[in-house]
Amino acid sequence: METYPLTYQLPARTEINDVTKIPDDIKDEIKAALQDDPPITIEKEPINDEKKPTNSFNIMQIVACVAFFLFFFIFYLKKSYVVAVISAIAFANYAAINCNIGNTEYSPGVTDYLPRYLDWILTTPLLLLTLLLKIGVKDIGQILFFIFLDVMMIYTGYLASMISDINFKYVMFAISTFFYLIIFLLLYTLKPPLLQFYFLFFAWMAYPILWILHQTDSGISNENYDYSISAVDIFSKIGYGLILHV
Repeated sequence: METYPLTYQLPARTEINDVTKIPDDIKDEIKAALQDDPPITIEKEPINDEKKPTNSFNIMQIVACVAFFLFFFIFYLKKSYVVAVISAIAFANYAAINCNIGNTEYSPGVTDYLPRYLDWILTTPLLLLTLLLKIGVKDIGQILFFIFLDVMMIYTGYLASMISDINFKYVMFAISTFFYLIIFLLLYTLKPPLLQFYFLFFAWMAYPILWILHQTDSGISNENYDYSISAVDIFSKIGYGLILHV
């Protein structure tokens, strides 16, 4: 039988029909040889996941802790008592985070902090309250309705973060975003001062955007997420307090 020199390198899973320019009898011999070979196993090297749990001592979290501590006294001396309370709560949140209290890895490689949501469920209604009072809303029922919407926004956002089921996670995220939009749509109908209204609207918009980027496989790491959330917290709370009486 005439033989042919083979210069082809055949991968283990190559189908014989994919090999061209080889006579049929040689193809049959190669196919038989491939079928006799033991299966090849490939060990993959572990992938360095960018979303590995991070150290709680993020520099921006320390900056936030110090900033809220200082601005508690500044707002108190300016007699902005509600904003002072907001700063005190935020300080307690970042003190807990920097002490590594409430650090939760709620899905593989993705971490968050329980104190962060306790902060938001207390401070965001207070931020809304200051804006409602500035608008001149005095009806207790109306104020409580806005607070209810706000608490539901934070609570469903918390569920979206802490539940591992991907479908339920994004359903909760969508509901939380819906509450956010309803809050500001209703606020707009009350003809609020535009500076404070748009400041809160766009500052709070940053949170769901960062959350989505944090959840995706190619999104931002835990460290960058914590850094960004801390920066937005400083901006949205202290910044709002500074422009509240403008």
